[in-house]
Amino acid sequence: MSWDSICFTVSKPTPIMIRTAVPPNGKGADELVPPAVSGRAGRDAAFATELAYGTLRIRGLLDAIIAKAADRPVERIDPLLLDLLRLPTSAHTR
Repeated sequence: MSWDSICFTVSKPTPIMIRTAVPPNGKGADELVPPAVSGRAGRDAAFATELAYGTLRIRGLLDAIIAKAADRPVERIDPLLLDLLRLPTSAHTR
C-alpha cells in the first residue's frame, strides 16, 4: 500500500501535505497532522486540521458512501485513489 501524501491547497497557493489514512506502522493522526499544518496560521491551519481529523473520524462512513457510489467494495479500490476520494466526500457529508 502506498502512503504517498496528498497535496492540496487551502485558500493560499501553498500546498499542504495531509495523509488521510493512518499508516500501518501505528503512527497516529496526532503525529501526522501537526507537521502537515505547521507554518500555516489561523483559518488555513484550522481548516486543514479539521479536514484531516474529520476525514479520519468518519472514515467508515466515507468508505460506505464511496463503495456504494463505485458499486464495489473499497478493498477493490486503489488505496491512493481511495484517499483522494475521501477528502471531497468528507466535505460533502457535512
